[in-house]
Amino acid sequence: TPGGLDDEAASTLGSAFMGNEKYADAEGIFRELVANQRRHPKVGPGTSAFVLLGEDLRRQGRNDEASAYFREELERQLKAPDTDSSAIASTLSYLAAAQGMMGHGAEADSLMQRAYELYASVSPIQFQRVGRGTMLANRAELAARAGDDTKATPLADSARAMWKGTLPPGDARWAALARVDALILRDHHQPAAAVARLTAMLDTLRNKAHPNLYTYRRTEMALADVYDRWGQPDSAAAHRAFARPGAPLRLASASMMAVKP
Repeated sequence: TPGGLDDEAASTLGSAFMGNEKYADAEGIFRELVANQRRHPKVGPGTSAFVLLGEDLRRQGRNDEASAYFREELERQLKAPDTDSSAIASTLSYLAAAQGMMGHGAEADSLMQRAYELYASVSPIQFQRVGRGTMLANRAELAARAGDDTKATPLADSARAMWKGTLPPGDARWAALARVDALILRDHHQPAAAVARLTAMLDTLRNKAHPNLYTYRRTEMALADVYDRWGQPDSAAAHRAFARPGAPLRLASASMMAVKP
């Protein structure tokens, strides 16, 4: 194992690297863990090395490679007796995210629906509601990005209802619905409202003691898309720069820029 660490410690270290956008460092650790799991196959509690490596690759934009690891883990899980349904649902959701980034919207949506169904058997109930709500929110964002507001809106409403009273208000997963709201507002010719919605969410994410950097970057990219759509390439470029891994988190005072009607 990396540096003589046991698998659990190495997994924790690699996850910390990934959370801090040190993707190359995390990849090295996760590849060693995958090699170890192949030598000593097992499916147990905790996130597998295959999923961790796949997610690290996905965050680097290497979605083909990531999908291969997610599929390998899914095959391992389905072959193992008594695999927890939440673990399978989680792997399906990771694979769906990679497929969505590759433009395979129909497959991504189908995978999320399968995950949603599996989360129905998860207990306790609050875990079930968070998992199912996350799949609804992700499907809503997928539809909104495809310009299908008639599909995105009810999915987003269902996600809100599922999360209400269960998911804490400051949880980073709410950012998915902020992005959905902004995309719909953008498509309905309300760019100023879209900018305000994303700006508020970015302020929330940035002000956390330990910001979720990946979610922050995705939300910055959504803001760049809004400015791009409405003919403000300079503002779009500025926010696209903030969306890159390693970029500083911008000041709240810089969040709002003028939007042409």
